[in-house]
Order: sequence, then C-alpha cells, then structure tokens
Amino acid sequence: LSKNILKEYTSDGKTVAKLDINVAVPLVETSGKYMVIAEKDGQKAYLISGNNILWNNTIEGNISRVNVNKNGYVSMIITNTIYKSVIVYFEPSGKEAFRTYLSDSYAVCTAISTNNKYLAIGEVNYTGAIIKSYVRIISVELAQSKSKANESMIYTYESENGEIVTNINYQDKDSAICMFSTYIQNVKTDSNERVYNISEDDLFLDIGLKSGIAVIEKQSSGLFSFKYQVLIKNTKSERENLYILNSDLPKSVNVSGNNISLNLGNEVQIINSSGW
Repeated sequence: LSKNILKEYTSDGKTVAKLDINVAVPLVETSGKYMVIAEKDGQKAYLISGNNILWNNTIEGNISRVNVNKNGYVSMIITNTIYKSVIVYFEPSGKEAFRTYLSDSYAVCTAISTNNKYLAIGEVNYTGAIIKSYVRIISVELAQSKSKANESMIYTYESENGEIVTNINYQDKDSAICMFSTYIQNVKTDSNERVYNISEDDLFLDIGLKSGIAVIEKQSSGLFSFKYQVLIKNTKSERENLYILNSDLPKSVNVSGNNISLNLGNEVQIINSSGW
C-alpha cells in the first residue's frame, strides 16, 4: 500500500491488481481469501477479496482494531463515542448486522468463529482497584434478533487479577484461544480451560496458527548447544513439537495457517506446525 494504491502480486512478483485504497496508516487483518483494511483511528474501512474491493464503509467514531474470518465476516472496535467502546459486526456484503456497546470496559480485541455463529470480545476494565479482563462470547443469531438481543451474551470468562487480554483467535467453531499477560486460555461457549502458562523464558508467542500456538523459548540450561527453540503446541491434542534454532533470536516472526516464518536477518526459515 503506497500513495493510496494497493498493489497485489503473484508469488513470482507479477502485478495482478492496483486498487484505490484511501488509507494513510492502515490496520490490516487477513483470513483465507479475505483482507480487511481500515484507517487507524480514522473512519474508512475496506473488505478485499482477490482483485476486488467488495465494499467500503465510512464509520462514525474512530476505528482502533479490525478482524475478519475466513468467510468474510468483519468486526471492528470503534472508539471516541459516548461509550468506552463499540463493536460493529458486518456481513460479507458490507451490511451492518449489529452493534455491541461497552460502558464500563474497553474492547481490546475481537474474533469471529469459523462458522460465523459467535463473536468473541476481549475487554479490559480499569475502573476498580484491580485490573480485570473479560472475554465475552456473543451469539450472532441472538444479537441480530430484536426480541432476543438482550440474551445474546451467552458466556463470560473473567481473568485472574491483574491480567490484560491482548489477542483472540478462533481455531474451531467454538474454541476462542485467548492470550493474556501470563497465560493462554481456551474459551468456549459454555466452558474454559488453560492452554499454556507463559514463563520468563518465553520470548515470543503467537496464537494465530490454525490449530495451535507458537512459542520461541530461551534455553535456561547450559547443557544444550543451542540458545533458542520453537515450541508448537496443538490446542486440541496438546501434542508438542519442537524446532531447534541454531542461530540468534529471530528479528521478526510471522504466523499464518499452519506455517511459521522466522526472519533471521540474512535468511528466512519457514517451518510448519509439525516442526519440520
């Protein structure tokens, strides 16, 4: 994205599309064949698939974060209104399906389930003596019903004291993997369970894998000949795979689908969720 033109390329560098996107500082999220781009702290938002802009909307308030699922459903967190946060849910056509208003807490992140039935909202409440975070699961069907909208919040997970929720990713129809300051929790429509406890040796974590989490760990023992390793933990089976890093700490890491790319400075190593 440069000078309000989004250029799309094939894997061999051929330009296939040039789209007019009126965004200076972009918020970008992708899933499957969909990409949502919005102006950070602005009002413009676009949904793109392939070489086409499916829709663009102008939002009242300021857009602070966006999310899209593999079917093209979009959620946005809006600030600078009379509420602390407003969450807007869009259908793939661009039609606004419903809104959720937060008066006592700030929305930090959202995620939409792979079957479009649930919206997970990560919130932080700073008003009390102790910081509290919440993950609320919204039934999309109930939220769109005028008579049952008040019943749409079907489950709420309350964090441990002092924890701040930072990200949510749906890895199944009803499994919202939620990252907090010191742990990762699997929040479903009727229950929750601990996935991972974050330690001081964990230097990087990402919950964006299709069915797992990726952790870069520092080896605290001098018994090994390597400094770092990548731990890939499956959130369903709890199986763990390792990839040994015989190098310095990666400069950056990108996670997509079942793949993890490690930017080592003069090369990029790409591994899958099996550690290969």
